[in-house]
Amino acid sequence: MNSSRSIFIPKPLFFTLSGLAVIIIAYIIVYQLSPLPEPWSDLFLVYAIVGAAFAAAIFSTLVWRSFRVDDKPRQVWKYFSLGWWLWAFAELIWAIYYLFDPEVPAISLADPFWVIAYFLFGAAFLYQFRLVSTLSPQNRSLWTILGITIAIVLALICTFLLRSFEAF
Repeated sequence: MNSSRSIFIPKPLFFTLSGLAVIIIAYIIVYQLSPLPEPWSDLFLVYAIVGAAFAAAIFSTLVWRSFRVDDKPRQVWKYFSLGWWLWAFAELIWAIYYLFDPEVPAISLADPFWVIAYFLFGAAFLYQFRLVSTLSPQNRSLWTILGITIAIVLALICTFLLRSFEAF
């Protein structure tokens, strides 16, 4: 008689979603209710963001490494992962600034990391667009130039709006 029992082994997605739910709930509770004494709530919120950025960097690196060298999505995930690592280091630098003085400078050492990360995220999305695009090379170039132009115009509009709000 064969008495093989099936053993329930939860999928990694279950653990990921469960952990994510716990982190989000903890963040909301600390943000809304401030159950910790004054400096600790702020530090928890700042370093939770740092932890989330490093988690994104680690998991995106794992995804990148899961592809073979000749797999096309590997290029997308390479840039996405590099962007997350730079973003995580920028968040860490900003958190260290905040640890010593809650008045973080408007321009800091973290800013170049964030700016370069934006370009890497853009490169990742561009590679992804090229992978899924069914457009001809000429139309793809036109859409790429149009997308970059729209991004630059939106960045300029946002910069103008933010600077106009600073006057008030």
